[in-house]
Amino acid sequence: MIADGLWQDRRHRLPVPHQPRRRRECLGELVQIDGSEHAWFEDRGPPCTLLAFVDDATRRLMQLRFVASESAFDYLEMTLGWRRRQPGQRNYLCSEVEQAHLMP
Repeated sequence: MIADGLWQDRRHRLPVPHQPRRRRECLGELVQIDGSEHAWFEDRGPPCTLLAFVDDATRRLMQLRFVASESAFDYLEMTLGWRRRQPGQRNYLCSEVEQAHLMP
């Protein structure tokens, strides 16, 4: 099949181009949520995860929290706290699943 040009092995396939997503226009219209595990405090403390809420339109850091590990509980707790302070916010984008979720 390779010799007949019907199939290419992985080394010779062209990468599929990723279509970039356009940023939202207004502050607070979409908040991206992500976590980053790292030795943030070097030798002064244990490795931990930084959870961040980033506004899509302005790239402004909206909320940050250090947690022991990235978990659904920590995301939920942080999101509920954010919703209390920003009751109009409805759209969140989580890089783990790479899709927008409409919060009830």
